[in-house]
Amino acid sequence: MKKILLILLVVCMLCISMSTAGFSQIIYVGSEDENIFSGSYTTEVESTTNMLKETINQYMDMDVNRFEPYNAEPKTIDLPWSDLGNSDLLCWVVHLEYNGQTFDEQVDVSIGDFSEKFLKHPEYGEILRFDIDSDSADDVEVIVGFYWSYIKYPDGQDARSLELRYRIRQTSSSSPGGGIEDQDAELEVWSQLRVNYGLIKIPGRSKPTSNSALSNFNSMLAGKSKQDLLTQFLERFALQRENDRFTLLRNLLKNILDDSPADEDIAPLTSDNGDADYICMGSGYRSPEGKKIPLLVEKRFSFAKSFNWNWRNEGSLFNPTIFEHELYEVTSSDPIELLYGFQAYKGATDTKMFDVAFTVEFNPPVYLRTKYIPLDSYVYYYFDQKSQRYGETEATFSADVIVGEGFDVPEIVLTFDKIDDTLGRSGRWFSIDIDADIFGPGDLIGFHYKASHKFDVGIKVNVPSLFEEEVQIKGMPTSIDIGWDVYVDVILLPKIVDVTFGGKLKLDMNSDIDQVVVYYPKSDPGGDDEVFIDVEDIPSDETLTAEASLYLDTVGGRLHVKPSGSVDMKMSSSIGEINIYYPKAVSDESDIKFLYIPAGSIPSRAEVGGELEVYILDPDTLSNPSNFIAGNIYHDCDKNVDEVNFYIPSNQETPIIQITDMPADSYAEGRLYWNKLEGHAYGTRGYLGNRDPIILNLEFGGYEIYNKLEIEEGYLRAGFKIAEDGYFYFDTSKNLFKNELRVNNNGVGGTLDKLYLQVEDISADNIHANWDIDTSGEQIKFNSLGFGGIVDTIRDFHLEISLEGKSSNLDLDWILGKTGKIEVDFQQDDPIRLDFDLDDASDDIDLHGYVELPNNPHFDMSWKWHQGERHTDPGYFKINENTNERSIEDVYLYFTYLDQWGTEVSLSNAGIYVCVEWYWYNLLLYIWPVIDVYGDLDLHLLLDGTWYYNVEDWVNPP
Repeated sequence: MKKILLILLVVCMLCISMSTAGFSQIIYVGSEDENIFSGSYTTEVESTTNMLKETINQYMDMDVNRFEPYNAEPKTIDLPWSDLGNSDLLCWVVHLEYNGQTFDEQVDVSIGDFSEKFLKHPEYGEILRFDIDSDSADDVEVIVGFYWSYIKYPDGQDARSLELRYRIRQTSSSSPGGGIEDQDAELEVWSQLRVNYGLIKIPGRSKPTSNSALSNFNSMLAGKSKQDLLTQFLERFALQRENDRFTLLRNLLKNILDDSPADEDIAPLTSDNGDADYICMGSGYRSPEGKKIPLLVEKRFSFAKSFNWNWRNEGSLFNPTIFEHELYEVTSSDPIELLYGFQAYKGATDTKMFDVAFTVEFNPPVYLRTKYIPLDSYVYYYFDQKSQRYGETEATFSADVIVGEGFDVPEIVLTFDKIDDTLGRSGRWFSIDIDADIFGPGDLIGFHYKASHKFDVGIKVNVPSLFEEEVQIKGMPTSIDIGWDVYVDVILLPKIVDVTFGGKLKLDMNSDIDQVVVYYPKSDPGGDDEVFIDVEDIPSDETLTAEASLYLDTVGGRLHVKPSGSVDMKMSSSIGEINIYYPKAVSDESDIKFLYIPAGSIPSRAEVGGELEVYILDPDTLSNPSNFIAGNIYHDCDKNVDEVNFYIPSNQETPIIQITDMPADSYAEGRLYWNKLEGHAYGTRGYLGNRDPIILNLEFGGYEIYNKLEIEEGYLRAGFKIAEDGYFYFDTSKNLFKNELRVNNNGVGGTLDKLYLQVEDISADNIHANWDIDTSGEQIKFNSLGFGGIVDTIRDFHLEISLEGKSSNLDLDWILGKTGKIEVDFQQDDPIRLDFDLDDASDDIDLHGYVELPNNPHFDMSWKWHQGERHTDPGYFKINENTNERSIEDVYLYFTYLDQWGTEVSLSNAGIYVCVEWYWYNLLLYIWPVIDVYGDLDLHLLLDGTWYYNVEDWVNPP
């Protein structure tokens, strides 16, 4: 790598290691006329470039419609209602469909049996048997029941309810013809009950069966008032008759009862339902084709028409307050769909006043109880020990209010990563209320979430008809308001792809949360989920906005990649790990990181952004001088940022930029043409206080850069061209920073090349440098190095370099002022010339001249223009105090400070050692020169405004 230019190290020496620019790919240094990637160095760099080329081609071929949301239509719930008419007070039918055949059977129950057996005995059930396949044996047994129960509201209040239960069991397959013939066929079972309100309006007490009339009577008397007893007796007497002869009596009794004075314990009658009103309740399930039919399913369905225990006197069938659905038991691991329906009709007119349909789907089935409140559209999910399942489980709920008051519930798909013992336990529940304007009209989509406890499980929420994307939550607190928005816009032109993506996440919770994952929208509902943002350990109040873009083109055969983005966060406290991902070119690939921020790196308020650019004009000629890498980084935070990582799509193993310990307010930008070794950089920060480090790591093609920069408030502006006739300039606002730089190629090509630079302190104003170097020999050689402008301080500068088996060291100290020094050590076998031209950069100091140093050169110059209090602390001017070698071949320096102090020294064809000290005592000047010199030396001193010429003669008089 003959044209690797060591002057890059001088750039670093002068504090432009490009760390503030956040992009400094000085790893590609080289000249225009030689291929720096020749030989064994091509392997990893070419591999990285080929990966980049392949990624760009994938994006060029991507489906631009893949992120268009599929906008699913609201799901229509199709229930297999049968027309039972309005002629009978009671009708109950069980309907089966199997392999295109239908089977219907009516439950043989009289009004008396219904009141005394079903309504009184929760465990009583009527058994129906069906032969549905080609043999003559019964295959399915259905047991149906209907009874008084209660529903417990989330606030703990009980409401009396009516509950429909059924149990579907396949007959034993061990008996001849037992069991269903085709276990993978579609099977639908539906139980439908129509009953008049007059048969159910008075809640009875569920009790065990007894043959003792006295026992029944005594039980009836227990806890009853006279009004209760009379009402119950007369209505039961009338309603148990099955013809119309008692209609007049029934109506008369009703009028008498309604007009009679009420006991003080009885609430006034407020129900708007009459005896002729009736309800239809349906419950069933579907086992889809291709899935195994369960051997046993038991489920329950109930409703309450009021919010308390007073069924008769409060509430209305036409406005039920709550519905409850329960999958009690199922013996299958294949998906199953549960069906529920409730209808209410007004009188003999058969006018439908209320109609609601529900579906609950499971994959695989687990125990679950859901409660739905129509007027609030809230859905509650209740769990039990039987719910536990340590694998992914999906539950889908939807409710459609077709007629009547209430809000629909769109299809809500919940995917649990597990149902562990924190969730699968008696008394555990959560509720979800879908709200498209959760944080205000026209804002984000989202939902309200409430729960009995904080759960450790992860729940993915998908509402296809409302949300264009999914969201997953882990470690859920007991109260969440969550809203989000995600967008992807793709412009695809010939050889150009421009992808814009971003979104917003807002959370308001009563405690912290473990994790939130928001997914990209997708056009294929069955397609793979693609993560947009993944945030962990989220504080209770958080708003996060991310905006990004990815521009790629191959116009003219080039490779041009330009990702950019920003993240803006406002939180109640610091946040955990943040990952933002690119939209993928191919959906079945792994997620592609764009931005990664480790846990605890971001303070409670932060805005972080950056832009990268990689430009390779000809991928087959990587040394083209038009190739460059550029970027800018900015952030504005209330505290320092610990670490931010940026990735390009083709390299997910290592971030192309990693910045750590960033000051709270800073900006940097720059550009580097790595084969012309030319570019510029600008960096600034506005945070007052102690020095704060910026640590930068970059890697591309096996090359690695580490830089630690400690920066105070101020700015840095720089430009450079690193070549045999290169230049360099930079400007800082004040005493700015110290720096540590390491560059390694990690063994690319079989050798381990490295560079190490450390400087303790730098301050400069409009400094510029130019040089002449020679790279043709065994060692890299500086022929000359010139300085202009003003350098206040370069302290404890140390440089080590190892390149293709060659090594070199450089040490430098440079402090200007009334006391200061310049000290330089080179390790090279050839002479070097140092040029100084700093006359116009400051009103305090003039410095110009040159120094020619021999092989393995050392040069130091130090001064203290003002003496101390005693003669033991004199002023001084020294040259080469720190060496025993007379190591200057030629020198001319003119140096003054405030035009009151200074020196002028010239020497040719000689070595030199100078130490001149002075002290005023009683207005007399005492000078002690110690000079070891050969050659022609002229030394003049400016002391307190007076020039003293030919000081060398004071030691060696002519």
